[in-house]
Amino acid sequence: MDFRFHASALDGGKPQGEVEICGSNWIFPKPPVTQPLKADNVVHAGFWDTFFTVTVTAHGAIEIATPNRHANVSRWMIWAVVLIIVVAVVMTLVIAP
Repeated sequence: MDFRFHASALDGGKPQGEVEICGSNWIFPKPPVTQPLKADNVVHAGFWDTFFTVTVTAHGAIEIATPNRHANVSRWMIWAVVLIIVVAVVMTLVIAP
């Protein structure tokens, strides 16, 4: 899954700074990744990145904007898992004496 955000410098120049991405340390730990701050930034979350943080360190005044997100695959997966759990609970209650 990709997360996108736009950085713009308030003085009208190019945004300067770093983006630090810290992935999940639960199953497969990964070291933090640092990339330069650009006008349009993309952060990729892998399958095992259940929790991760993105820290932006700017070298000046900037504004961060995120685009409107539409329903994506992960939202549908969450609803599918919830539906499976509800069906399993109902079936257990019906079958139980």
